Parts: sequence; C-alpha cells; structure tokens
Amino acid sequence: MFPTGTLSLRGDANAVRLFISLAVPEKIRKTIKSRASAIRSLRGVKWEPEKKFHITLRFLGGTSAERIPGIRSALGGCCGRFFPPVIKTEGVSAITRRRYPETLAVMADGDDALYDLKEGIDSELEALGFEPERRDFLPHITIGRVKKKMKLPELPQFELEFTAERVCLMQSELRGEGARHTEIGGFEL
Repeated sequence: MFPTGTLSLRGDANAVRLFISLAVPEKIRKTIKSRASAIRSLRGVKWEPEKKFHITLRFLGGTSAERIPGIRSALGGCCGRFFPPVIKTEGVSAITRRRYPETLAVMADGDDALYDLKEGIDSELEALGFEPERRDFLPHITIGRVKKKMKLPELPQFELEFTAERVCLMQSELRGEGARHTEIGGFEL
C-alpha cells in the first residue's frame, strides 16, 4: 500500500488519475450551457462539454489501481450516511491564478450537507492513508479553460438550485483534445 494517494503516473504503470465528484443533473447541465451561451463565442477558451459538468469534491491524482476497491468501499459506506446536499449557483466567474483568468466556472455553494459530505469523504480517505488536501474547498462547475491571457467581458449571472443525489468516483485520462472522464463507481446519497 502506498502512503499517499498522489503518485507519479510515469513511475507506476498501474496508476490511474482519479477524482471524486458530485454529479450535476442533466437538466441543470443543459440550463448552465444555455445560460452561458452568450460567452461561448470567446476565442482562447476551451469549452467543456456539458456531459463533463460536475462539482469536484476531492482530487486524488495518480493512484495505484490496487487502491480502487478500498476507495469504492469507503465511499459506499460513507455516502449512505449523508443527506443529498442542496446546491445553489451564483453565475459564471473566472478563477484566477497567476494574475489572469485560467478557468471559467459556475460558482456553487451548498447547505451544511455539502460540507458535511466533503468532510466525511476526506476523513474516510485519510483513514486509507491519503494525505489531507492542501487547497481550500471551492465548489464550482468548470465550464471552460482559458488558454491565453485575456480580458474577459461581463460574465452571465444566474441562480439555479438543485439537489445533488450522487457521488461519483471518476477516472480522468489526459489526452490532446482534453481529459476524458469515466465513472468507475457511483454512490447514492
């Protein structure tokens, strides 16, 4: 067993890139795409397909494939103890790092159930030997990645509300055309 979840993908032929997310209902994904349509003509932005819209709860990174059954078991036991969180969106924002926008995302917030779920998942993962996350939890739904330094126009603001009823263990394969996400475990709340 590895002491942490993050490994070099080059050093372990059995490593897979994993993350844990909240599924966004199809109706909400379609509404987000529609409400953000006014900015989809921006050049220099790689837009995510609506089928990939999700809220990341925990990024695990390169993880030995042998650890997947333990992760699935921990998530299965954990998710059944929590109520489905109610998520409210706050419109599109730019997430800025290195002084310029890198990500366009629909910012989200949730009731206490969201933060309780996140804490429960983190606790289960730490019991499996994963290190605590270093970044603060920033719930959002990535809709585009900014590929060049640019000044952004006014971004659409809209409020949506939905109940997130499913946690997913996802595999992410990096490819030239973007990451391909495959669900390898789903857990109802």
